[in-house]
Amino acid sequence: MNKIIFIFALALLATAGCSCKKPVLQSGKIQDCPEVMIINKMPQIIDDNAKNPPPPSRYYIYKGVRREIAEFDSVWVSRNCDVEQQVVY
Repeated sequence: MNKIIFIFALALLATAGCSCKKPVLQSGKIQDCPEVMIINKMPQIIDDNAKNPPPPSRYYIYKGVRREIAEFDSVWVSRNCDVEQQVVY
């Protein structure tokens, strides 16, 4: 019984001290710092007859996932974040 109480107390302390911050969504835009901005310099074939436009050449990596720059509050990110830029070829 004492082991169960100890494990419960330990789990409670671990979650209470979490410094996890949740992204703030204001008007549908993310107000949180992305990990890196990817600048894609790879050559692209642009087909004027294609139904879908080519993907943007700049995007963020946020929580390990590609996210478009338009999804973020760009003013908030520029004021509060120091986003590393990574150029890929």
